[in-house]
Amino acid sequence: MQKKTHRYDYELMNTDIVFLFPNIDEQTAKTVAYECYNLIKSIEELISLYGYGTDISMINESPVGVPVKITSTTYDCLKAAMQAYEISKGAIDVTMGEFFLKNKNVDRYGKIAEPRRGKFAFDDENYIVEKLEEGKIDLGAIGKGFALDKAAEVIEDNWEIKDAFVSFGASSIYSIGADENGDPWRVNLSDGVSVPSSGAFVGASGLEVLGEHIIDCRTGKIPQHRAYQAWAFSGSGAISDAMSTAFMILSKEEIANVCSKYNISAALRAEKNASIEFID
Repeated sequence: MQKKTHRYDYELMNTDIVFLFPNIDEQTAKTVAYECYNLIKSIEELISLYGYGTDISMINESPVGVPVKITSTTYDCLKAAMQAYEISKGAIDVTMGEFFLKNKNVDRYGKIAEPRRGKFAFDDENYIVEKLEEGKIDLGAIGKGFALDKAAEVIEDNWEIKDAFVSFGASSIYSIGADENGDPWRVNLSDGVSVPSSGAFVGASGLEVLGEHIIDCRTGKIPQHRAYQAWAFSGSGAISDAMSTAFMILSKEEIANVCSKYNISAALRAEKNASIEFID
C-alpha cells in the first residue's frame, strides 16, 4: 500500500498553519486537524490584543483597580508569559503592549506618544487580573506557541496520535514521532541547514520578514546589537516561541545560561550571511 501523509492548511492568527499526519486514515486526520483548528481559533478569540471583547481587550480597557475575571485559557497563557519573563530576565515582557503598538505603528488604542509598562496583579484561584498601573498586555510573543501547546494536547492526549508535524507560520513548530517513511521529522532553519525534531517545539524569530520589529523589554527600545535570526528548542511551544524572540536580544553568555538552567537549546545567526551557531 502506498504511504501517504495527509496535509491540511488553515489561516489562523494572521498566518498559515499546516498539519501533517502520516500513518493514520484520512478521516481521522481531517477530524483531528479541524479540531485543532477550532481550538486555536477559540484561543485567538480570547487572547488577541486587536479584537474587541477578547479577554485581553477587557483587561486592557479596564480602569486601574478594577478586577477582571477571564477564562482559564487566557489565564494560563498569561502565566506562561510571566514564566517567559522570568526565564529571559525581563527581555520578554507582555505588559509592554503600548511599546509594541507604537513600534508597529498600530492605532488600536489611539496614537501612543509615551508608551507605558503596565503593572498587573493575578488571582490564581479565581482567574482574575487587576490592573495596578496603566498599560496594555500583548501576548504576541507567546500566543502562537501557547496555541500549539494546546493543539499538541489534542493530538497526543485526546487522539493518541504518534506521528504528526505542525508548522504555525513557520515560526512555531511542533513534531512528534516520524514521517511516513519512519524517518525523524526535520525542521529547516535555512538553505542546507536542518535539524531533526521529534517530541519537541521549535520557535523561530528573525528580521527577514518583519525587519527591525523586536524591542528589548528591559529598555523599551530596539536593541543596537541583535541577532539576525534565532531559534529556541524546548518541550513547550509557549516558551520556545517567547525565547526565540529573547535570544534575538540576549548575549551568547546569557543564552547559554538560560539553556543550561531551563533545558532549552538555541541556534543563532548573527548576520544575514553568517553561519548558524548552536548553543545547548
